[in-house]
Amino acid sequence: FNKTCQDLLVVLDESCQEVDECFHQTSPSSSIHRKFQFLCKSGDCSSAADVHYLKDNDEIQTQSDPCSCEGKKKQGMFRNLTKEEAYWFPAVPQGVKTKRISQQEMLQISRGIGGSGEDLAARLGRLQKWHEIKQDPTAPNKVLNLLYEWDKEGGEREKLVEHLKELGFVQLAEELAGNDTN
Repeated sequence: FNKTCQDLLVVLDESCQEVDECFHQTSPSSSIHRKFQFLCKSGDCSSAADVHYLKDNDEIQTQSDPCSCEGKKKQGMFRNLTKEEAYWFPAVPQGVKTKRISQQEMLQISRGIGGSGEDLAARLGRLQKWHEIKQDPTAPNKVLNLLYEWDKEGGEREKLVEHLKELGFVQLAEELAGNDTN
């Protein structure tokens, strides 16, 4: 099913490009602006009355990347894609080196550092964001949310490894450094 969804997106995009070209030939001074939007399927914030979409990601969204939605309850909070949402996004190919950290690694780190979230936030240069997250009662795992935010803003694996070592979490840092391929 995942491949079918990916193929469908390619067909839709190609069809839209053909329409754009035809439109441009008949009306060269006009232009069409379009984008795909993906419906939020999170049980935490979706209801039939509150239809909203995943927020547009500046980078290419993959199945393992954290996402956020436009919903009122969870706006600005990052989470995993649901199974239904993930079908529309490509998987990261096996064996590809990545500078990013996976959601599973984020969860492992958040559990491993316990109450040292503020120290990690300071090392990551995200202390103000940490204080915002701490005030949000809908964010049950504050460190995990901090790591989602940091990752979405381009945080790199090597820097996180350095910071974890500086904070004394050597084993976590070594595990993270050893997991730089999918």
